[in-house]
Amino acid sequence: MKDDFIRIVIEAEITNTVESKPEESNAIYGYGFAAVMLSSIALYSASRLLSNRDENKSTNGPALVPVEYDATQINIIPNEEDEPIFSVVPGSQFSRKLMFVCNGGCSKEFEGSDNEEEIMCPYCGTLGESPL
Repeated sequence: MKDDFIRIVIEAEITNTVESKPEESNAIYGYGFAAVMLSSIALYSASRLLSNRDENKSTNGPALVPVEYDATQINIIPNEEDEPIFSVVPGSQFSRKLMFVCNGGCSKEFEGSDNEEEIMCPYCGTLGESPL
């Protein structure tokens, strides 16, 4: 018995048993409801988009309608020759900053220089000769 080996075999028996009650989850119903709502919104949006596209194709005319008007009905205030478009603020011609008043459009004061022959109001864009 000199060369005899003893064979020992150990078999492990592992049993995993979980003893709990299966819980019912209502989350699947929430996911299903959300999927149905999102798909119905997508279908509604697609149908509205296609119906609007068909309505837009039917209008081939111009978007702006020409309006006829009578030139005599327009109230145009004529610029009187005796009243200048711009005037100088009293006392400013003796100071460093020369101030003009726009009499033709906005009636606002603005700064200018005395060497300009033609002045433009920065507020309303009225052009006119310098009162100096």
